[in-house]
Order: sequence, then structure tokens, then C-alpha cells
Amino acid sequence: MLKYAFILFACCFLSPLAAQITPPNCYDCKWVLGYDSNELDVPGGGAIFDFNIQPTQISFFNKKIHIDFTSACTSDRYGNLQMYSNGCAVYGKDNIKLENGGGLNPGVWYNGYCTGDENINGYIARQGMIILPFPDRPDQYCIIHKTIDSITLPDYGLGEHCRRLNSTVVDMSLNNGKGKVTQKNTIITQDTISYGQLMACRHANGRDWWLLSAKILSDKFYRYLLSPEGVALVGIQTVDSLMTREDDIGQAVYSPDGTKYIRNRYDGVDIYDFDRCSGIISNHRFIRLGTQISSSGSSVSPNSRFLYVSTGSKLYQFDLEAANIESSKTLIATPDNPESNFYQQLLGADGKIYIIPAATIELMHTIESPNLKGDSCNLQQNNISLPCYNAFSLPNMPNFRLGRLVGSSCDTLATAIAEVEQLGELRVQPNPATDLLHIAYHTENTTALTVAISDYTGKKIQTLSLDPASGSLDINTSALPNGLYLCTLYDSATHRQQSVKFVVMR
Repeated sequence: MLKYAFILFACCFLSPLAAQITPPNCYDCKWVLGYDSNELDVPGGGAIFDFNIQPTQISFFNKKIHIDFTSACTSDRYGNLQMYSNGCAVYGKDNIKLENGGGLNPGVWYNGYCTGDENINGYIARQGMIILPFPDRPDQYCIIHKTIDSITLPDYGLGEHCRRLNSTVVDMSLNNGKGKVTQKNTIITQDTISYGQLMACRHANGRDWWLLSAKILSDKFYRYLLSPEGVALVGIQTVDSLMTREDDIGQAVYSPDGTKYIRNRYDGVDIYDFDRCSGIISNHRFIRLGTQISSSGSSVSPNSRFLYVSTGSKLYQFDLEAANIESSKTLIATPDNPESNFYQQLLGADGKIYIIPAATIELMHTIESPNLKGDSCNLQQNNISLPCYNAFSLPNMPNFRLGRLVGSSCDTLATAIAEVEQLGELRVQPNPATDLLHIAYHTENTTALTVAISDYTGKKIQTLSLDPASGSLDINTSALPNGLYLCTLYDSATHRQQSVKFVVMR
């Protein structure tokens, strides 16, 4: 009886959504990290994480540049790698430097870390770069990055500080799809801002991007917006906490639902509420974790409830829904091996949290079930063996799947955004499916098609190429757990697509 009740619920719930167009938004489905592939740098090389394939495939990547603290990459919305950067240069999917792609962040640090064809070490600004799809500019990407220089500050002396926030634009439609840097090192702000902690959150309109950057030795936050017009400073907010130079060593993240902004500091973590309409932070809470944390990182579970904070020697979990967040502190683990400690973290497209050590090592950790409380989150230490050495390298990526905030005062673009042209007719049967799903399609398309099966969170489970002339395909669903799924037929050349939801039930 329960089985049939679930089927009735699913059919009633899904019927009005069957024709809904759901973009894959898989800009984070390829990660590039690791050392360079110089043959003299044994066992050098790189690694690529492919979230288009489940379980996630990790393989050797024969890239040419060393990636250190500054690490950014992006795919297109369908999960095809477009570019990656170490803060010194931008390389394309063919591992060749993009035209005009060298000479990022010129200055003292560039001269010290980017010599030898930008290959010696790579830039070392923690979270010092992020790559975002340019709103309303097809095939264009905006790289936002920070430049470090040695300067003297009052009451602080000579030190290395961020002097500039810059933007660089890449157009991947040029050079026969290999891409070209069309604008480079355009200065957005010139001031003493934190030299890392650069993270983005989708505006409530579902199109633009917010970015925050703290002004060091002050109580100020710069607030930026990436829109179709470019990156602009829209305001400076005064907060109730003093930013120090040492705060730069930590990581900054937003919760996946965009309601929280979290920033590691040298002695703890700041938690703010975040307004996706205005970009304003509020309701500051500070949790002290120690006298000084030399290696710290943060991430938030896919359901936006649990915050994970790493301090090198400890990994904590906090419940963001608790009346008193600090009192919910739970020690998840200490490192099994001092060399493979807990450093920065990143939520993957597969719903797992990946943690890198603050050391040159071939190992990584994962939190397998981050939506669960306490030990149930299932931390697995040293369970990933990389095909290369990696040091401090983890791509800096936002939540690309966060959409518009429906019903908010700034949800003003819904009617202005054109719907994606449908690709053709798509049917699946039986629905609900048990062990086999028959996909029937009809399209005038004469190029190769792709069909993707995703779960209800948007995580891709399987991707297959189709023959447009065939008209049908059978997929084995015997390994899929009971639940709701999305079948998407799309053509990456024309960006047309069609989606149908189905249920697996046994």
C-alpha cells in the first residue's frame, strides 16, 4: 500500500513539471589540481576529478603548470572542462596556455612565484582567484583575482598585502573554441584588502554574483557585484568585528542555500546571515577555536545545516540551525596521520565534502554523508590516493546550482529570462521504473546527442552519447536506489534540451 501511495504522490507531484527545462549547471564537474607534469619532477603531474561520472573518477592529468594555494578552474554548464589557472596564467582544456593568457597579477609575487613560464610554484594567495560564467554573455567567463605586493602599513610595518582586486575576461568562442583572454588585469579596487578568501554567491535574481572582501586592519567589507556590465563595487559595509592581517590564512564560504556567510579567522570562525538581494551580512556570531590556527578551512553540508571547520589538528561540526551554534560544536576527528591533517574543504558535485591536508602529499579525505549529524557524517580519512603529489591545491568554486530566490523583492528577472528552446520530444517508460528504463526521443537534430540521468539534487549519475537517428535507448536502472530522477536530452552545440522526471520504485 505504501508503494502505491508513493507512486501516486510522485505522479501527481511530477505531472506539472514534466516539461520543465532544468539546466545542468555543471560548471564545477571537473576539478584540476596538483603539481606540474615536468618529467624531472618525479612523481609530479596533476589530477583531474570528473564528477560527470559516478562514482567520481579521479585520474592523472598531464598539465604543464604547478598549482599551489591559488587554484581555479571551470567547466561549461554541461561539465566539459574549459580552463584552469594557478594565478599566474590561464590554460585551456587542451593544456595549452590561452592566447594572451599569461602575465596575470604582475608585481612582486608574480616575479617570485610565476617565473619559468609561470611554472615554478604558482601564485600563493589562498582563495585568491575564482572563475565565474559571465552573466548574459554566452561562452564568456570572468576571472576575479587578487594581486599581492610588499608594502608598509602604519602600525604593522613591511609585509605582503593585497593591493588590487582585478578582473580578467575569457571568451571561449574564439580561436575555434580554444578560447582567448580578451581583457586582463583590469583593476576593480586598489586598497589593502585580504589577500585571499575570495568567494561568490548567486544574487537572488538568479543571474548575477555577489563577492565580499575584507579590508584588513579595519571593520570594513567591500561588496562587489558581477552583472552583465562587469564587476563593480556597490558598497562598503561596516561590521562589528576588527579584521586583522592574520585572518587571511582562513577560508571563506557561503552555505549552499546562500543564507550564511562564513569566514575562518586566525583564532576561530565568523558566521553571518547573508542577504542575497542586497549582499549585506548581519547577525554576527564568532566562535573561538584556539589561540592561533595556522591551517583552517570550512564547508557547509548540501542541506545547508551543518558547518564543518578544520583547524589542522581537528575537524569540527556545528549545527547552523541550533539556537546556540557554538554549543552544538562536535569534534568529528583528529588526523590519523600528522602529515595528512585537515586543511581547506570543498563541497563536490557528488554531495561529498573533500578535504586536503596542509602538506605535500598524495592523500585526501572525504566526508561521505555531510547532511548527517555527528559521527554519522562518515568522515573517511586518507581514502583518496591521488595520482600525483598535491600541496594546498583545491579549486575555489561557488555553488553554481543555486537559483533565483522565488518571491523575493529582487526576483525581477524571471519573466525576462528566455526559456531554453526545447530539443524535441522525449518520453520514458515504464514510469515508475524497476530495472530497465526505455527512453524514446524524436528530434530534427543531425549532430550527436547526449542523455544524462541525474538524481533529485542535480547530481549526474550517468551520461551517454546518442545516435539522433536511433530514436530510442534502454538504460539499466537496477543499481539506482528508489527515488526521483531526471532524464535530460541535450545538444551542447545548440544548447537545446528537453527533460522528463521519472521514479524508480521496486
